[in-house]
Amino acid sequence: ELEKGRKRLPESLRVMILGSAPIHRSFLGRLRSVIGEATDVHCAYAMTEMLPVSVVESREKLAYEGDGDLVGRPVKGAFVAVAEDGELHVTGENLCLGKLGTAWHGSGDLARVDDYGRIVLLGRKKDMIIRGHHNLYPSLYEDKITALPGVSRCAFLGIDTEDHADERVVLAVEPLPGRDAEAVRLAVLRAIDDGTAGIDAFAKPDHVVACAMPHGGRSNKLDRVRLRSEIAEKLAHGRL
Repeated sequence: ELEKGRKRLPESLRVMILGSAPIHRSFLGRLRSVIGEATDVHCAYAMTEMLPVSVVESREKLAYEGDGDLVGRPVKGAFVAVAEDGELHVTGENLCLGKLGTAWHGSGDLARVDDYGRIVLLGRKKDMIIRGHHNLYPSLYEDKITALPGVSRCAFLGIDTEDHADERVVLAVEPLPGRDAEAVRLAVLRAIDDGTAGIDAFAKPDHVVACAMPHGGRSNKLDRVRLRSEIAEKLAHGRL
């Protein structure tokens, strides 16, 4: 709305805290362009069972150049560990009482801890796509595609098909309002082919489809289960 009206938030605003959904750097870049230089934007990583786990300020997140989603250092009283399968486990004084009778909670997120003690998310454990000898983490690529002109949001999905041993990789993109869907789809394809999108060769999608993204729940998050089901049906009937 600020971009549409060519407006900015007041310079007197000192602190913003963002949470709930993943906070992509492409969004933070747009946000910082409409807020004051002195405004701190803290991005909180949390879950229903533990709030918060870590926090990172927007400038540090934007300066991060590695793969994955930097979500910062654990807050005071919070502790994290990465299991052998890559899943992030959390514990601490703000973990909800009596959680399954265990001291640690499996977050469902794949992650690593960098040399500075910061948590870097690699994607959801259940969303990981297997292709040959490679494990594909959608979140590593979705922010890059979302940053392309004309793209509102996107999702990398793994679809099981009877005629392939591996999952078929489908990239679904939702165009910005008023943009021609087919034109955006073709532009994304060109960016992937010429390397502009920064997608690893082994992660290039088998199909790119432009469509509206289904959402649900109180946080209006992307409904990947429903989207995967809709695309799987199209694949089965040869409509992709």
